[in-house]
Amino acid sequence: MLRSTISVTTTGTTGAATGNATVQPIPGELHALWLNYASTITATNTIRLKMTDTSSEIFSLVGATGSGWYMPRETFVTNTGAVYTSTGGLGSYPITGQITLTMTTGAPATNAVVAHVYTKQ
Repeated sequence: MLRSTISVTTTGTTGAATGNATVQPIPGELHALWLNYASTITATNTIRLKMTDTSSEIFSLVGATGSGWYMPRETFVTNTGAVYTSTGGLGSYPITGQITLTMTTGAPATNAVVAHVYTKQ
C-alpha cells in the first residue's frame, strides 16, 4: 500500500470558506482515504475528491467533522451501459493522473482537511 497526502487550507468566512489542493499520487487503484479535519471545521463543509484532468468525481462527503476511513468504489457497468447489479459489482478507481481535493462551505483553517490517499499497484 502506497500513500500520498493532500492538505487543504481554507480561506473566507465561517460557513463560506473554501480551498483546494492538487497532488500527483502514486499511480494505481484507489484503496482507501483517511480524512483528518481541523478542530475548527463546522458541519456545513463539503469535501470532493476529483480526477484533475477529467473532473470525474471519485468521492463526496457532506457535514463530516471527525477523522475517518473511507473506501470509495465505482459501480461497474455492462457493455450496454447498464449498472452491473450482480454480487461483486463494485471496483476500485484507477488513479493515473493528478487528483484535487476541495472543501467548500467550511470554516477558515490551515490544514482544514488532510487526506491520506492510499493506492495499491
